[in-house]
Amino acid sequence: MVIEYWLSNNAGGSVTANGIAGKVTIRQLAIFKNYIKCHSIWFLRVSLG
Repeated sequence: MVIEYWLSNNAGGSVTANGIAGKVTIRQLAIFKNYIKCHSIWFLRVSLG
């Protein structure tokens, strides 16, 4: 979802849109990485029982 959003914004070619998309993407990537980390820990706990 984040990557699709980034690609769609960058495909537009607008410098302003790219700048905004870049800021949002960096912030969302941090949230996304945090989500992956929490999710994978939960997944490991479920897998290991």
